Amino acid sequence: MTRYVPIALVLVLAAPALAETRTDLLGDPLPEGAVARIGSVRYRIGKVGPYALSPDGKTLAVEGPLGVMLWDVETGKPQLRISLRGHSMCDIDRTPMGFTPDGKNLVWVYGDELRVCDVATGRTRFGAQLPHALVAVGFLPGTTRFAVLESTGKVFIFDWETGRKVSTIDAGTAVSAMSRSGRFMLGKWNNEDTGFVDARDGRVRVRFADTRDLSDSVYVLSPDDRRLYVTAPSGRLRTYDTETGKKLEELAAPPGWDQTDARDGLALSPDGTIAYLSTRDLPIQRRDLKAGKWLAPLPVATGWRLIPLPDGKRVLVLGDDGVLRRYDLATLKEIPTGGFAEHVSACASPDGRRIAVVSGEEPVRLDLFDATGKSIWSVPGLADHLRPSWSPDGRSVVLVGRREITLRDPATGKLVRTLKQPDKPESFDGTVTFTADNRVVAPFDQGQFIAVFDATTGKRSAVVATGAPASVAVSPDGRTAAADRRDRDITFLDLLTQKAVRLDDRETPGCKPYKRGEIAFSPDGSYLLTWDEEWFAVLRDPNTGVRKRTFPVGQSNYETFAFSPDGLWLATGRPDGLVALWDVTTGDQVWSEYGHPEAVTRVEFAGAGHLLTSSNDLTALVWDLRSRYMPKKPLWEALSGDNADEAYRAVCALAADPQAPSILRARVPAAMAPPATQVEKWIADLAADSYRVREAASVALSVLGRRAEPHLRAARRTATSEEVRMRLDAILAKLTAERTASPEVIHARAVAALERAGTDSARKLLAEWAAGADADRLTRDAKAALARLGR
Repeated sequence: MTRYVPIALVLVLAAPALAETRTDLLGDPLPEGAVARIGSVRYRIGKVGPYALSPDGKTLAVEGPLGVMLWDVETGKPQLRISLRGHSMCDIDRTPMGFTPDGKNLVWVYGDELRVCDVATGRTRFGAQLPHALVAVGFLPGTTRFAVLESTGKVFIFDWETGRKVSTIDAGTAVSAMSRSGRFMLGKWNNEDTGFVDARDGRVRVRFADTRDLSDSVYVLSPDDRRLYVTAPSGRLRTYDTETGKKLEELAAPPGWDQTDARDGLALSPDGTIAYLSTRDLPIQRRDLKAGKWLAPLPVATGWRLIPLPDGKRVLVLGDDGVLRRYDLATLKEIPTGGFAEHVSACASPDGRRIAVVSGEEPVRLDLFDATGKSIWSVPGLADHLRPSWSPDGRSVVLVGRREITLRDPATGKLVRTLKQPDKPESFDGTVTFTADNRVVAPFDQGQFIAVFDATTGKRSAVVATGAPASVAVSPDGRTAAADRRDRDITFLDLLTQKAVRLDDRETPGCKPYKRGEIAFSPDGSYLLTWDEEWFAVLRDPNTGVRKRTFPVGQSNYETFAFSPDGLWLATGRPDGLVALWDVTTGDQVWSEYGHPEAVTRVEFAGAGHLLTSSNDLTALVWDLRSRYMPKKPLWEALSGDNADEAYRAVCALAADPQAPSILRARVPAAMAPPATQVEKWIADLAADSYRVREAASVALSVLGRRAEPHLRAARRTATSEEVRMRLDAILAKLTAERTASPEVIHARAVAALERAGTDSARKLLAEWAAGADADRLTRDAKAALARLGR
């Protein structure tokens, strides 16, 4: 038997909060680094695997992607998470989990691994690894022993007090469940007959007639072991006598159940007198087994996993939408749980002060919250909407649907304008881009086309074809669209002329293969982001598509990503709940947190220094992106160094330091425009007779760089000499959109620190920098930061 180390991570969520612990508006703790929660964690169980109810009905254990969570049934609060190293979620059709009869331990089986955990602390009492996959667990009443059933038919008996394996039973056939009394195991033979095997010696006790058509059915045994109830195809309910194996009854499907899911839900009340049947999108049916009649149903179920509580007053349903629902048997109504259901997609306004959330399946609900999670308004019953976004000025909440794009007033939620396809039935792809000249650009029909609308009138002005299904990104200036096509090339399209340039994806030798996926231009126009086969971020020239730089974003694939508004950082969200921030210049990770127990499905920046994430756990979190650590070096040395982690810490420290404007003013002067006469003289010297004069002029103009760019481009348009054109082209080729020179990256970090600070003195220094030479990158970055702060 393999020796096991204790559980790696145990998080007690219900422990008394420390003074510095943040909570959401309902008083529930927030993950470290999060400052607000939109929605609620209560009753939000997320993706459901195996589950078990404690004997007193007060605690529900549910396996999810990060381990087993214990939930308080009455309040819906998560109490304790048990996470195991190397855990991966089991098949949701199996239930290899159970509380010991005293309720003090949880037996957790996943694959061929067995754990017995203390419910109070989450610690592992003992563990074992068996040769084959384990499919079920059962308990022997009146003892401290339990059985685990292997897929091969072997049954292992353990003592949970001592951790000792007591005995092994060979059932001779596959067994899938043990009766509540511990007397029988449900077996299935090669000819698909079903029967009972004696749990004491593995002998066959009875075979049930007519069970060969029940391979996908749910079996439930009565508390006294006398009756076996089975869901038959098309919603019929069969009853078998467990002594003789004879079929006693087969009921017609409940009212309205013409066609049902193969995995119908079936459960018995604690006393065995009421049968509950559920299937997706239909009411939960109730059958009085003693009186032999159907009772009034419960509301429509969102899932098929039913759990009647021991008090006989309520029924739990583990929903397909990730919500734990409770139904009152006295009123036959669902007990409200609050929060979101089905689906959550959140997007913050450009200033980060308001958050729009679309939740549910069609029809959906649109909610607006402030940055603390407080509700402002709600508009229910909206059809044909996929996800929210905002106009760049923050004056419109934008909903992208399959057939239309709608703009709503963020003050009231009222509809302002609708953008529709007049003659195209194909659907929009969920994303829109607003351009500086008041156009709205939206791909549709799987990216095969791009529609362009006038934002003021709502009229469509153009349709541009990409030539194939593609992921589409629109450049920040709204002029160019990049289409990442399935035939492994990128097409750049001019949205004004509708001309396309196809670029074959010929990579440099040694580069990993290119992967088609979501793509994006960085907001500052420096890069086009694509991905390779191992989910490395590939930064490309935004005009030519040529690969500039590649860096990894982790061990597993991303779920979603977003550039910061200044283009300095890339945020990613992963299926395991990790949220991370990457330095675009170096490719290094500078910040990360785990907070969502389910996959992160969307990341968006929410004003300076904050991130908004949406998740399959049916919540959204607002994160403070401040580093937990101070830089090890002096602030300016850290900010200007090559270590991305130290530089990010310096940005965060400067943002919090009232003296930062004074520190940065002394180090970073505003970019001065060079004298026009001197620039023109150097340009004229490019045609001089002397080689030394021509070379000196080239060097001087190269040093000026962006500050001379307008003069250089004007001269290039009128140049007649081949050598002058060649020298101008060489200088201009270095003036790419990306921040290539070290001072430009350092200056951008300084601007980011002041933008995060947002104080009057920080704004004053940004204004000084913004008054510099127009073409300089520091000037442009400072102007952009002031514009964002002014929203």
